[in-house]
Amino acid sequence: MIASTMRRHVRTRGRKQHVGRRELIAGIGLTILASCQSTKIEVLGEGPDARPVKAVFEGLESFDARVFAKPLRPELARLSQLVGDANERERIDEIVEVARRTVQTIIVESGYPDAVVSAKLESETATDDSSERTSTLRIVVAEGPFVTIESIELDGNHSLTSAELLGRRFGATRSLTNIEGIPFVRADVDALREEITARYQGAGYLEARVTEPSIELTQDHTARVRFEIREGPLYTVLRMRIDRALADTLGTLPGGVPKGFEGKPFSAAEIEAYCREIVRGLREAGHPDPDIRPLIGAVVEEKGVDVLIRGEPGPLQVVGEVVVVGNDVIRQDNIRSMLELEPGDRFRGSLEDRSIRRLYATGDFAKVQAKHETLPDGRLRILLEVIENKRPPVDLEVGYGSYVRVRAGLRFGIEDVLGTGLDLKAAAELNAKGHMMSASLGRADVLPGTDATIGIAGVHRRQPSYSDKQLAVEAALRHELTDTTHARFGYRFEDHGGSWSDTRMPELDNADHERSVLFAQLLSQDRDHPIRTFDGHAANLTLDWSDASLGGDVDLLHLGIDGAKWLRVSDGVALSARVRSGLVWTTRSSTRIPIQHRMFTGGENTVRSFREDRVGPKDANGESLGGEFRNVINLESRFVIEDPLDFVLFADAGNVGRRIEDFGLDDMRYAIGLGLQYAIPVQIPIRFDFAINPDRRSGEEKWVMHLRIGVLD
Repeated sequence: MIASTMRRHVRTRGRKQHVGRRELIAGIGLTILASCQSTKIEVLGEGPDARPVKAVFEGLESFDARVFAKPLRPELARLSQLVGDANERERIDEIVEVARRTVQTIIVESGYPDAVVSAKLESETATDDSSERTSTLRIVVAEGPFVTIESIELDGNHSLTSAELLGRRFGATRSLTNIEGIPFVRADVDALREEITARYQGAGYLEARVTEPSIELTQDHTARVRFEIREGPLYTVLRMRIDRALADTLGTLPGGVPKGFEGKPFSAAEIEAYCREIVRGLREAGHPDPDIRPLIGAVVEEKGVDVLIRGEPGPLQVVGEVVVVGNDVIRQDNIRSMLELEPGDRFRGSLEDRSIRRLYATGDFAKVQAKHETLPDGRLRILLEVIENKRPPVDLEVGYGSYVRVRAGLRFGIEDVLGTGLDLKAAAELNAKGHMMSASLGRADVLPGTDATIGIAGVHRRQPSYSDKQLAVEAALRHELTDTTHARFGYRFEDHGGSWSDTRMPELDNADHERSVLFAQLLSQDRDHPIRTFDGHAANLTLDWSDASLGGDVDLLHLGIDGAKWLRVSDGVALSARVRSGLVWTTRSSTRIPIQHRMFTGGENTVRSFREDRVGPKDANGESLGGEFRNVINLESRFVIEDPLDFVLFADAGNVGRRIEDFGLDDMRYAIGLGLQYAIPVQIPIRFDFAINPDRRSGEEKWVMHLRIGVLD
């Protein structure tokens, strides 16, 4: 390719060059960089007789020797096995010549057409260890000047424009008569000549000829390239026929045999489009893999072509099974649910193509490819190969929540830090109601199936009735019980210094405190999709015990239960239910529960007809007090409008109780409503919910709207 190398020395034609401050600084930088360039490559081949061979470069000015490391490695490895063997002299000389040509090709294709390279394997020299000798492949380079293309001119192109002939290689926005900065490579210029010829022949000018390029090298080390074109006559389609057996099959299709174009100018692109139309018709009729080929014969005397369409339609097939391979996070049943072909259906190409487009539209997949196999009973197996999009090591997250407003987060992970076997994870988030930063180090399989982590986190969050500042350190073990279930337990110390409560309740004035926690957690999750779930379950059981004997100011016991179930009713309909309960109580009568450890409900993730934390007891000023228990129930029906847009109907219920002795489902507050969710192709869902309070009390809102962007729960 002419643009095969990104090294660009832009020269301005017809103008005198002046060296300014910017160029002077760049020159000094290049000088410093050149002084740091490597000039050696050393390789040791495999085998007991292999000896070190190093390539030493002389004369390199614009290249670092490491540029040649990978291309030369095979030759150096072969030399390391042969040096010292007098019977292999001829093979050694051949390898040295291959290495020389490799280096010269790289330099020439970088825009140095006059580069000259010589190579010689020098006699072995003893190292400090007399038992080991190193051979030197000395490569001497004379780069010559760096040459760029100044212009490319076409003469004689009357039927096709320069943009049509050169645009594929240079782009439609690039000036075709002042192409500066592109390295001049003779092989690429010759390839361009062949491309121009092919484009003419594809457009029906079968006798078109492009002469050898005229190349003028200027004193400014630029090249002016000129091609002369003789277009010749435009060939037409004389006769167009379809193989008899194929025509008989096409005659049974709803669309029949596609109309040909005898008498029209010949175009390879139109012939290809005609064949694609035949393939599309056959696939729609139930032939999964038709093989259609055009046979084109030129009739020079008549300045035309005869076209014969040949091929095999393949068997009519019914879908026997659909197999998905390559998925890791997204479950197979979720992927299969987006396919519009099921076992027992007659194969239809349009349904398969639309299914693949639907999968790409989710943004979950980097590649989706359908392959076909015939089962022993003659039915069709559709083998769907997918490659999921992976999160990058550094992941920037943006979002919006009805309470936190705009939020932005950054997460990154590094595996096997500095070869220690430790994995580093770090995260930071900033929103209108606070911020969070965390970091952890983990080691996998410290025990069979058990990972260990230590971490630190700093959090500042502003809730409607309190502000919590927390610095926490944690050590935990995670043990995998099954593919979908794991247990986690450990110790955490929390310093809530600087926290405060907005309420006027004396028993809630201990927000500023320290806490030592022993915790255990059991998690189970099996969902067909991590965000847009239609089938599966998730469960989370947590138990926290904090006691002054472990260090800290409070003695608390906290139990949390969170369970969800999704059920696919049909391809476009799903039902879900989620139940959450939480209890917190003191283990000593003298201990009061700090406000940030009390239970709260209300907002976009709980009871949606209320603002954040507005369900439950309040003080005289209307500030939420939280309670010692809470219950939340969410029911949803999801309907696919058009992938990836969903319509949702929901009903929520929840309560907050002041005392744990009163635990139950009394005084429930409710929400009913509807919503829209759109999952844009980067796994960032956008959801709008409109909720009505059907049992409105004094001081409560009739309805509430929530907008969520990103995963905030």
